[in-house]
Amino acid sequence: LFAAYNLLAITQKDKGKYKKALEYHKKAREFIPVARESQKYTLNTTNINNMASTNLRKGDYAIAITFYEELLNFDSIKQKDIELYARGLSGLAYAEFKNGETDFKKLSSLYLKSNRILDSLNNKIFKARNHEYYAELLRSENKIDLAIENALLAKNIAQENSNNDRILSSLKLLTTIDRNNSAAYAKTYFDLTEELQQKERAIQDKFARIELETDEAIEKSIALAKERKKLIWIGIAIVLLGLGAFIIVMLKNSNQKLKLEQKQQESNQEIFNLMLSQQTKFQEGRQLEQKRISEEIHDGILGQMLGIRLILSGLNERNDEAAIKQRAEIIEKSRAVEEEMRTISHELNDAAYQKINSYIGAVKDLVDTVGLSSKINMKFHFTDTYNWDTLNGAIKTNTYRILQESLQNAVKHAKCKNITVALKKTDNAIQLKVIDDGVGFNVNKGKKGIGHKNITSRVEKIGANLKINSILGKGTTISVDVPLQETAKKDEIKQTKSLEI
Repeated sequence: LFAAYNLLAITQKDKGKYKKALEYHKKAREFIPVARESQKYTLNTTNINNMASTNLRKGDYAIAITFYEELLNFDSIKQKDIELYARGLSGLAYAEFKNGETDFKKLSSLYLKSNRILDSLNNKIFKARNHEYYAELLRSENKIDLAIENALLAKNIAQENSNNDRILSSLKLLTTIDRNNSAAYAKTYFDLTEELQQKERAIQDKFARIELETDEAIEKSIALAKERKKLIWIGIAIVLLGLGAFIIVMLKNSNQKLKLEQKQQESNQEIFNLMLSQQTKFQEGRQLEQKRISEEIHDGILGQMLGIRLILSGLNERNDEAAIKQRAEIIEKSRAVEEEMRTISHELNDAAYQKINSYIGAVKDLVDTVGLSSKINMKFHFTDTYNWDTLNGAIKTNTYRILQESLQNAVKHAKCKNITVALKKTDNAIQLKVIDDGVGFNVNKGKKGIGHKNITSRVEKIGANLKINSILGKGTTISVDVPLQETAKKDEIKQTKSLEI
């Protein structure tokens, strides 16, 4: 911004608009405080010199002198920027001369000092100005020959450096001090002026064409911008339509997928219910078959064996030793068969209430079956240090049914992803827990269905305690605690009654 305003000021000065030029120089000065520290010195000295030069061209010599003195007294200017210091010396001398200073010796010393510095720097560009200024000073001292000599030096140096402004000012000065050759200088002056005017007109024409082409380019740019804007809006509309169509298709597919999943879930539920029903019927059929076999053995085989024993006992009236001995052996064998069949009968009858293979294995099979059919993540934990097959048959049957009903309720109503089944043996009780992470329900307000009633009925049969804890949105926990001592007493009573019978 400093450079931009500085260039604007220089162009205004060259056009003779000194007031506007000074305004731009002042505007440029405002940006010096925010410049980098390494640039501030150069920007300050440049601005002061330009303010002095503009006031000098304007004719405000006293103000120009003030700025030149500020420049020459600026912080170490002589060491930091010797060239600018030399220009300041000649500028100050010319401003004082124009302001009426008559101490020509002092002014000459300033010019000569400036020239010596410029010579040491081999700077001829600014020496042209020095010779021109010095020529004016010499003319006022009536030293015409020296004045003409310095004016010619200024013109020649300006020609070497193609400084047309300085050439014209030197020629103008020579026409006034070199009377003998003033006509030739004047002709050269006018010829150069005409040439420069033609070049200026050519440049103006060029800038006019550039301006016209720029206007056309701007119009085309505006038209292209409008067209681009239109295309952008069309593109956005197409993208939005495509996105909308994509969303609609995705929603439609998602809806179809949800419907299929719902149907699949309903089918899985039906399959699960059928499996549970089939398994229940299978268990009931097996128990009935076990009971039937037990009754057949007890009432059929044992009855026949008893008849054989009685017949053989009647034959024991024979007196020969061989018959007696043979009959005694048959009687012993039949008694042994009778005892063996009785044992089998009791085992089969007890198996009607117990799982023949393994209670834990049966529970694990149930958990795995529910998990596979419902696609719910199932976990099963149990106390592995306890022999679960030693449990009373009624406990095993009823806890198995309670677990079966609890799992069925969770699959139907809980909408859960995980179910944990835990069987734990404490000091005097068996604890069954079924935990799901489903939607839960209000235990106090919930309507009790057949499943819940079946669970309650089975809990009462084995003298257990039932607890149901459920939190909306966090799941449900069903806990069944079966006291073992009370169960053991019931078993003793049953055995006593059976012995009495």
